[in-house]
Amino acid sequence: MTPHPSASRLGLRGRTALVFAAAFLVLSGVVLAVINILTGIGVSARSGASITLERASGSIGEMTVHVDEIARQQLLLWSLVGLVSATLLAAVVGWLVAGRMLKPIRMVTAAAGRISAEDLHERIAHDGPDDELKNLADTFDGLLARLEVTFESQRRFVANASHELRTPLAIQRTAIQVGLADPTPENVVATAEQLLTANRRSERLLSGLLALAKGQRGLSRTEEVDLATVVAEQVDMRRERTSADSTTLRVRLDETRVTGDPVLLGQLVGNLLDNALDYTLSPGAVQIDLVDRFLRIRNSGAVIDPPSVESLFEPFVRLDRDRDSAGAHAGLGLSIVQSISEAHGFTVKAQAPTTGGLVVELALT
Repeated sequence: MTPHPSASRLGLRGRTALVFAAAFLVLSGVVLAVINILTGIGVSARSGASITLERASGSIGEMTVHVDEIARQQLLLWSLVGLVSATLLAAVVGWLVAGRMLKPIRMVTAAAGRISAEDLHERIAHDGPDDELKNLADTFDGLLARLEVTFESQRRFVANASHELRTPLAIQRTAIQVGLADPTPENVVATAEQLLTANRRSERLLSGLLALAKGQRGLSRTEEVDLATVVAEQVDMRRERTSADSTTLRVRLDETRVTGDPVLLGQLVGNLLDNALDYTLSPGAVQIDLVDRFLRIRNSGAVIDPPSVESLFEPFVRLDRDRDSAGAHAGLGLSIVQSISEAHGFTVKAQAPTTGGLVVELALT
């Protein structure tokens, strides 16, 4: 049965108060009525046996005193009986009403004890009135939904990390087997190069995972940092690479002070620059602007499908979708950027212009 709208607006506390007020009113009325009836019967029954009429002038006063005493005794007796009875009845009514009211809480408790990591898809789905208990059930359902997303993300992360770590190991095993089968000087050199390449990929992956974990853990120490200096240092570290790749760097920096970890901020800017340089078509250009507390990095590259932009911030997601090549990226660059940004209270987003390339914008606090 659909609850009345006015009952929903009252909330659980209001409806409970109304129920107990009505119960007390009814029970009190019944008890008082019964007490009055029984008192009247008791007075009438005993007055005829204990009172004698005399002609003396004081007989009327004596009769009045006897009737009042009898009435007081009867009223006290039946008041005690009524009080005990009303207490018992109120306890029974309170037990029934509380059980009815607390049924959704028992449902939440049972669901919390039943649901595990394997069945986070279950929901309480309480369809009662819009009161505090429904809010509690809805909040619990929302918590389960967030946990389900988190657990599923963790499962994908573990599966992807296992695949990424297994790929260089497989390459190393194959290179060693080929080198042992034909241990000529040429094969030894080629095997060593393959092993070195696979080792570098493993090192990059582990370094990325470590940086991602540090960003998710939060900031252990903070200090005031001039982000323009950090960006300039990271750009200077990549000047030689951009010259070799025929990539033009356009830099515009305003002094911008933020509070954070200078090491993690350097990692953040470095990952943004590496991501932009890695996907810039040669010859190309990378534009870096730090103005009005916004850091924007744009590169000239291939046209990116706009719906796929948001997924770039997920771990192990790459534009080229190539995870089996020894030189492929681990797909952790933008994930690390987002993790470090959240630790500092920054907001990061990406856009894919129709002319190609990618624009990553960091809003500083």
